[in-house]
Amino acid sequence: MAYLVGDIVVVGSWVVPDKGHGFVGQFALLQAQPGLPVIRTDTVDGAGPFDDLFEAAEAGCQAGIEAAKARQEGRALVAIPYPPGPLSL
Repeated sequence: MAYLVGDIVVVGSWVVPDKGHGFVGQFALLQAQPGLPVIRTDTVDGAGPFDDLFEAAEAGCQAGIEAAKARQEGRALVAIPYPPGPLSL
């Protein structure tokens, strides 16, 4: 799961916690330029663990989108699926 938010690509994912069961959401913020340099990675605070890895990845995306907006001075940005356009199968 990935979104373009302004000049930042947000990638949501999941990780298995060190203790307990389920999945924890995580995200990476990448600069939208060739090579996609990493800006920041983090796990989702307060949410989870989730029983479903897709729910954890979606929580990671949402937390990443909010972090990307905050990094760009809280501008009213719209998250666009990344890469743009239909997925080729």
